[in-house]
Parts: sequence; structure tokens; C-alpha cells
Amino acid sequence: MEERMEGVESRIAFLEKGLLDLDMVVRELGDQLVNLTRELEELRTVVRSIGSPEAHEDAPPPHY
Repeated sequence: MEERMEGVESRIAFLEKGLLDLDMVVRELGDQLVNLTRELEELRTVVRSIGSPEAHEDAPPPHY
């Protein structure tokens, strides 16, 4: 009986470590997602400003 308990305790410890490892990975991916979303919004803002006609009104033509 004691041997079975040790086996169960060992499995629980293994599963707990796996759960902690997965939690760490999920948190890191969440942080990356937040950062990438922020960068994407910044890029969208830049692209919109480049594409707007108002941004090019004072700029010389490309052949200058």
C-alpha cells in the first residue's frame, strides 16, 4: 500500500511541475501577444499616415 502511495505522490509531483511549466509558457505567450498587438497598432498608424494624401502635400515630387 505504501508503495502505491509513493507512486501516486510521484505522479502528482510530476503533473504539478508540468502544470507550472505550461503556466509559464502561457504567460510568456500572453506577454508576447500583448507586445505584438501594440507593435501592430503602431505600424498601422505609420502606414495610415504614409498613405494619407495630407502627408504628401508638402513633399516634393519623387523625381527631385
